Amino acid sequence: MKIAANIKTEVEVTDKELGRALMRKAWELAGEPDDAGCDWLTDNEGRTFIAGDDWQVSSNQKVAALIDAGNLLILGEILKI
Repeated sequence: MKIAANIKTEVEVTDKELGRALMRKAWELAGEPDDAGCDWLTDNEGRTFIAGDDWQVSSNQKVAALIDAGNLLILGEILKI
């Protein structure tokens, strides 16, 4: 017999750990897992770039919002083009 169960677990995460988790989700949504170690930036139109405005990886506003939140938690600032 199988039964369903729910387990409630609390974990502590740092701001940087949470920021990295948000960035991983953004990378997944953007379909761009390899950024060559470069910064991810956004513009005011909801687009996302890697390293500068020559490498646009997304125009999805959800990706841009996750990147902004991740950068704020990791770096302490939002990186804009």
